[in-house]
Amino acid sequence: MDVLGNQGRTLFSLVDGVEVSTITGSVPREQAFVVVWSKGQLLSRTLADQVLDISNVQGTTTVTLGDAASKQPRAQLILSRPAVGVFRIQALASDPAANRTRIVLTARADERFYGMGSRFNNSEHKNSIVTQWAREVSTNLPGVGKSGRPEGRDTTYYPVPFYLSSSGYGLLLDDTRYSEFDFQKVRPDRVSILNFNREASLDIFTGKDPLEIISRQTAQTGRLYRLPPPWVFGTWAASIRSSKEARNVARILRLNRIPASAIMIEDWWWSDLLMGNLWGLLDFTPQSSWTVNRKAYPDYERLISDLGRFGFRNIGYFHPYISMNSSSLLIPDVNWKAADAAGLFTKDPEGKSYQIPFFVWKVSQLDWTNPSAVSWFSDRFFGVAARTYGLNGWMHDFGEYTPSDAIFNDGRNGLELHNLYPLLWAQQAKNFWERERPDGDYVFFTRSGYTGLQRYAPLYFTGDRNATDDPFTGLGGQIPAILGAGISGHPIGTIDIGAYYCEKTAPMGKELFLRWVELGALMPVMRLHRGLYPLCNHWDLTRDDETIAHFKTYSRLHSSLFPYIYTLAHGAMRTGWPIMRHLVLHFPDDSQVAGYPYEFLIGDRLLAAPVIRLGRTSQEVYLPHGRWRHWWSGITYQGPSLVTIPAPIGQVPLFIRAGKIIPIFDTPFDTLVPSHDPNLLGWQSANCSMKVLFTGSGSDTLRLWDGTLISCNRQGQGQGRCEVEGGAKRRYSYQFR
Repeated sequence: MDVLGNQGRTLFSLVDGVEVSTITGSVPREQAFVVVWSKGQLLSRTLADQVLDISNVQGTTTVTLGDAASKQPRAQLILSRPAVGVFRIQALASDPAANRTRIVLTARADERFYGMGSRFNNSEHKNSIVTQWAREVSTNLPGVGKSGRPEGRDTTYYPVPFYLSSSGYGLLLDDTRYSEFDFQKVRPDRVSILNFNREASLDIFTGKDPLEIISRQTAQTGRLYRLPPPWVFGTWAASIRSSKEARNVARILRLNRIPASAIMIEDWWWSDLLMGNLWGLLDFTPQSSWTVNRKAYPDYERLISDLGRFGFRNIGYFHPYISMNSSSLLIPDVNWKAADAAGLFTKDPEGKSYQIPFFVWKVSQLDWTNPSAVSWFSDRFFGVAARTYGLNGWMHDFGEYTPSDAIFNDGRNGLELHNLYPLLWAQQAKNFWERERPDGDYVFFTRSGYTGLQRYAPLYFTGDRNATDDPFTGLGGQIPAILGAGISGHPIGTIDIGAYYCEKTAPMGKELFLRWVELGALMPVMRLHRGLYPLCNHWDLTRDDETIAHFKTYSRLHSSLFPYIYTLAHGAMRTGWPIMRHLVLHFPDDSQVAGYPYEFLIGDRLLAAPVIRLGRTSQEVYLPHGRWRHWWSGITYQGPSLVTIPAPIGQVPLFIRAGKIIPIFDTPFDTLVPSHDPNLLGWQSANCSMKVLFTGSGSDTLRLWDGTLISCNRQGQGQGRCEVEGGAKRRYSYQFR
């Protein structure tokens, strides 16, 4: 069966029928940093490749398939067109006990496959097998890298079974169970999709270009439900250890006039033991889960209020687990006991609260299919954090630990809900905040996810990275992770500036931190993180004057780009397009772009190639078709070409596309939070003036997030002209270069 795209061109053919299998006793196990499924017992395996019957009812075609030996019905192919540009192929085994379904597609020798969620090894997957099983990355990925094995390199917090083919289509496996995509690994002319279910439903998306394909995919899987407020797209600082330290970070930022709109305090709930005090083991009046450490933060509510007066929104932390034991490890946690007694946790096969290993603790996870668990956690913890403490949001961490044999309140098991649990977890935060702050003045961000996360969590981050310049486990791997997630439907990603772990490596040094800042400044959200202190005492913002000055430079660069970035975020609500984009999205006919996985576009008019290895002072950059002006030197290059440019610390490789409008803020400000303090320059000060950059010649228009329409025109090297219509009242200046 051939699947046709635009102008009747064959995209691929469905070949070799449908393979259905029944296997018992096969379960996923952690083994040497990778997930391995036990062999189990094969009860049956059938290749249904003989057409027995074809019927059509109201536009849906059903093809009944049998095997060559018995000619008995073994599977059905159900073919339909649910929307314009969408073609659905559903394979359904006749045997209700079947639990493996394989579909095989033809592939071209030069075909490329982009997306598959947030992967750190690459955002393009030719000649590899990519699995769908959300997992802890932080300690596993360094182990995989050190082993040198090919297995496990696709490990991710955030899998999405969607790929964008260079042949002009996108394909989504609409299922939450474990699956494997073989992209020409076993056979160079085949893509094989194995779903661990009785059925496999494939949605094929077509369009005139990759961006239209992404729009059609996100029209089905979901888009941003709300545009986060402006301050979210500013700079976030981070603090740990104490109220005193948080106030010191705020003081340094304001004293040095570094624009910053939020401070994240991750460890507000950490016990003395987590903070490195072993005497916490002997604390017989221990701190229970999700309560403030009053030794470190005795005035937590006052601290949050004080930081707010200085223009900082306050970001906390939550994950969906409760430890069986309190901070001392010796005394049961009162919150765990209460939730256990009420039956609010996911259950093990014996019907008891599932106890999941979690570092040196055992924890249980809330069962979000149980309405009582939802209201209990929301009232007891979320509500207190927002109303009593005054938080404006939090890192909504973890969610990848669901055991395969867990039992949920609604009757489903861990095999069905392992990948879906991160979405259920994100949905809790969305629902809470929409009730609590209907004006949208909040943010939460996740690391774990699956298909459609963006409809619950507008912002996600790449998780716990290792303090190294290794492209796989450290700094560089965050770029393909965000690009792959963007292709797969999530438009807004960010990173931990400063990493988290120091697994099999030393804590982060100064040069690596400065390079991390440069990459982070080009994210939609520029966000510091203090790492796993005290185990990893990474270099940080406050360490010396040079670091402060460097951070100030890049915070100002990031903040100046706000009008452009916020406009892209606004557009993502309508189109589903990512802010950070793989070059293939705008240059699909350029076969070279697949070879540069650490370059990216910001929208369609900025190109970045951050330095990701230590000791580099120059950078080789591939520039696709067009004219590109170097941000720092002003030199213009003609693409397609490979150029080598100076890239010392402080000059992240960044280019403006000629003939395109770039709006920037051009007045100093302290925060993107609204301010009525004359000594604190807030959102009103930032948004009162804007500069329009235009490089080269040509005509361009850009509609900003607030409806402002900017039109510019310049012929050759002559005098340019811009016009502004509608939108907010502000001053404008124009710079033609």
